[in-house]
Amino acid sequence: LRTLRARIDTTTPHYIRCLKPNDDLVPNRFDPKNIVEQLRCGGVLEAVRVSRAGYPTRYPHDVFMARYYILGAEADDCSRSPIHPGGKMLTNNEASLKRLVAKIAFDVWEADHQMMLNLVEAEKAR
Repeated sequence: LRTLRARIDTTTPHYIRCLKPNDDLVPNRFDPKNIVEQLRCGGVLEAVRVSRAGYPTRYPHDVFMARYYILGAEADDCSRSPIHPGGKMLTNNEASLKRLVAKIAFDVWEADHQMMLNLVEAEKAR
């Protein structure tokens, strides 16, 4: 428990989840199966698995726009870019976010589609 407490003190936890150590509520007795079941039912183990796999957590809209705006336009002066030619950020409204996500999704689809067409052509050439 001291090791766990020391580890928590060195990190910045986003939430604390309380676990029932045993069904009898006896001090200093931990039932590992009970604890794992609580972690599984609470979604903690799945969240750790997803995080370890490298999938990002949710970004606030303004952070997403600032980070990925360049994927939505060929140049910063494009109407889809959240940055004006003067370098100022536009307001991060829902419409501009939807345009950016739609543009990124379309570009990914288009690249996948082109790759599939190339694979079909290569297969026909064999």
